[in-house]
Amino acid sequence: MLIHGNKIRLLREQRGYTLSRFAKIVNISISYLSEIEREAKQPSLKTVSKIAEALNIPKNQLIKTTKLDSLGKKLKQVREEQGMTQQSLAEEAKLSAGLIGQIEHDKVQPSLKTIEKIASVLGTSPCYFVLESYDGEEMIPSFNPELRELLQDEQVQAVLRQVCTMNGEELKFVLNFIQLFKRSGLSEAGTSKC
Repeated sequence: MLIHGNKIRLLREQRGYTLSRFAKIVNISISYLSEIEREAKQPSLKTVSKIAEALNIPKNQLIKTTKLDSLGKKLKQVREEQGMTQQSLAEEAKLSAGLIGQIEHDKVQPSLKTIEKIASVLGTSPCYFVLESYDGEEMIPSFNPELRELLQDEQVQAVLRQVCTMNGEELKFVLNFIQLFKRSGLSEAGTSKC
């Protein structure tokens, strides 16, 4: 069992605990806690439970899971599900079959432009290939309370789903629009009426 030491440190600091104060709360030595945070030592499940309880998060959020699907594995799976060969995908995406093979074997990290071309041919969102396979909920405890509440809103979730289906140009347009909107001062005017 491997533990996210950096995550423990980050959450501890966000909650305003010093290393010594948090070690006292969890009832372990400062040096042992430091080693856990640096991932030099792996604690027992009992210690992980104490740390999780002190941070007020489920203990499974501190346990590392193996990365199930790399970009290459995801690409190969989608390509095969659609009955395409590396050659046919390469031709439609205007790439070399050798590059597709290297991506599928995780020998190269493709550019976003290449991922967009592949995703377009496969009718898939580029987000599917670049987002990690873990459940995004494990990141939520590190967010501030206002952001956590906002992410529970159905309209916000709908917007995030739409963002994941956008290509690079559409995403740039939306980001430019948001920047323009924020500069216009309308965002402050809208919040002051609430």
